[in-house]
Amino acid sequence: MAPKIAVIGSGPAGITAALELKDRGFEDVTIFGSFEEAQLKTKQVDGIVFDVAACLLHLGYRNTVIPLTRRFGLEVNYIKAPADIVTSRLEKIKKRPGEIIDVYLTILYYLFFFFGWLFLHKTPFRKRYSSSMETFLVQRRLEGLSKSFAMGPGGIAQGYGFLDEVTAYHAFRWFRPRLFLTPLVSRFKFGVATIKQGYEVLFKNILSELNHVESKIKLVRPSFEKVEVSTQEGEILLFDEVIIACPLDQINFPHAYLIDENTIEESYLFSYLFTSPTIPPFEDRAYLSAYIECKMKNKALVIRTGGQTKTGDYLYWAVGYKSSEISKQDLKSQIERQLSKECNLIIKKLHYFDVFRYNLRFSSQAVRDGVVDKFHNLQGYKHIWYSGGLLSHWDISSIYEHNRWLVNKMRYRLGNKNLFSYLKYKFKTIVSWLRLI
Repeated sequence: MAPKIAVIGSGPAGITAALELKDRGFEDVTIFGSFEEAQLKTKQVDGIVFDVAACLLHLGYRNTVIPLTRRFGLEVNYIKAPADIVTSRLEKIKKRPGEIIDVYLTILYYLFFFFGWLFLHKTPFRKRYSSSMETFLVQRRLEGLSKSFAMGPGGIAQGYGFLDEVTAYHAFRWFRPRLFLTPLVSRFKFGVATIKQGYEVLFKNILSELNHVESKIKLVRPSFEKVEVSTQEGEILLFDEVIIACPLDQINFPHAYLIDENTIEESYLFSYLFTSPTIPPFEDRAYLSAYIECKMKNKALVIRTGGQTKTGDYLYWAVGYKSSEISKQDLKSQIERQLSKECNLIIKKLHYFDVFRYNLRFSSQAVRDGVVDKFHNLQGYKHIWYSGGLLSHWDISSIYEHNRWLVNKMRYRLGNKNLFSYLKYKFKTIVSWLRLI
């Protein structure tokens, strides 16, 4: 009999997990949760589609999101990389041949520490990665990279946080070796891009192919050889396997005691979308480096253009981080003053403004205490599995790859365990590992 599987959470983690289960031959899969809570907000302004709460597509998405767009008949628009990041830098290298040697030596030096993390982050040596990434880089004379992390394609605009707040453990998970290629391959349609119809359309299309139930789950617990799932409406359901793909601090489950205010942390990102008659003073996006380098909150750190609307105005999007002490209304007023007085942008109409919890991650203490490893060791224990940004990483590409690994492991556990199936399982695990690099 086919196993009955529940996926809890209808954000990117839950949707890609359910899709992967379906693609691997699992037929009885139900995904629970409200899509509206998924932080996938696509806005349409005078014919321009713009995502106000999701990542740009970077090089890593070639293995995940871009194939999904093709599968569901959506288009990808590649963005020309900003001249000050790609073109100017290449011209400098041509004029000063010695500079390219320094660049490659720095990258090789970084890769040395990356592969050290790759093999040590699940050992007692993980404690060295509990410091902030900024501290880690400075101690190893790589402080020059801290600017590259923030200023490169994505970076601050992706909502990853300042490097003095993000642990080295998490930064290594994000800034994988292949991402060093992003500024260069952006010029050859392999780098930074957007989904023409928007993330929201993509994930709604995927969800339409799945067995989706809007109910919110409040409790998951083992029950003999089954897993008991309780809905908010009081209904109790039994499943053979359950994947928890919602934020772990929003649900009651057997190991919820590992999640508390000392275990997790997050960034609060604001998103401000507006139209203006002002002609863009930059090509695609502008990094306000003075504010980024000073780690300023409550300021727009990146401004992007979405193009010219049918009415002749220009669409702009500003993003930055909110501090805990400022109110949402005061933040809005401060952003508007900054955009008009400091950036000389006339705000004609506001189309979207919100602050949302973003980039949920384990804290430095959790990394030191091995909480991350405990969750990975608990995968499949009592037929309960864990997905989501907290367990893999907060970008959609990493979440999708994590789900591929998770479903591969589940399939092996539920199948016939022989030498052939074991070798097949290990091969797919290695492939997933290589994709993440």
